[in-house]
Amino acid sequence: MKTKSIIIAATILFSICSLSANPTRSTLTFLDANGRTLIQPIMGEETYETLPFEVAAVFQSIRTERAYRVYDLTELTKPEAEEELPFDLDKVFQETVKNK
Repeated sequence: MKTKSIIIAATILFSICSLSANPTRSTLTFLDANGRTLIQPIMGEETYETLPFEVAAVFQSIRTERAYRVYDLTELTKPEAEEELPFDLDKVFQETVKNK
């Protein structure tokens, strides 16, 4: 139980520290209960306005592949078992021919 509460507290502290990261600085500093300092470099995120042609073509091919995918369900389905008829079919045919 103590381990669980310690892990939760550490997660909360880590999330608070990471949320307070300033994008103008190039490092992020973490302090623990023993006074030790962990300095982690921050790398800025680059944004792209348009995707390159190759990436758009790959996305389009993935979309079309998913849309036209054929699923083979033959292994999952079994044919229905044939049941025996409760009467003799040959006799029924013979009787209908005689009655005509």
